[in-house]
Amino acid sequence: MFSPGHLIFIAISFIMIISGTAICCYRRPPLDRLLKVILVVAFLLEAFKMLDVLEIVPVVEPFVENGRFVYKETGKYTAFLKAEHVPFELCSMQILFLFFAIFLKDEKWKKRFYSIIYGTAIIGGTIAILLSSIAPEYASAGAFLASPRAWEFFIYHSLIIISALYIGISKESDIHFKDCIWMIIAIVLLDYASFYMNAICSVPV
Repeated sequence: MFSPGHLIFIAISFIMIISGTAICCYRRPPLDRLLKVILVVAFLLEAFKMLDVLEIVPVVEPFVENGRFVYKETGKYTAFLKAEHVPFELCSMQILFLFFAIFLKDEKWKKRFYSIIYGTAIIGGTIAILLSSIAPEYASAGAFLASPRAWEFFIYHSLIIISALYIGISKESDIHFKDCIWMIIAIVLLDYASFYMNAICSVPV
């Protein structure tokens, strides 16, 4: 963490966030249109991440051999996704929040999802960029910058922060301080669910 490569990506991310938000403020696109574009790009980036971390592993079957329980390969292979890549984190859930914020017709619930995105994406996205979980995977700045996974990670989190900032700026969202109560309740409940689901999918070593 905070390796030269990580620091470069932090700088790139904040340049993207500042320039992206400035362009939005200047051009003032309709909120729903901007969120639709971000939703599509975020979905494609998340799909790319899944394909990138997907592993092809041999299929095994359990046998008892000489009184011991062993696994033997069957000669077949299957796609496998490690538990830590299953999207039960708030950042990955932004895709769902964006979907509901765009397509819900009920203005009350639409506004609630705006407030959830506003709070969770700014806080979670910034933490993800600064304390990147993938940073320790790269031995050098060159390897970091050459990694498609790293670009996907930082572009994704920059985009969700831009969406949150524009929600806060846009008059269409009409969120106020009182909406923070709903946002805080949602964050607590979603964090609890996230911790629980990730705990189920984790294996202590």
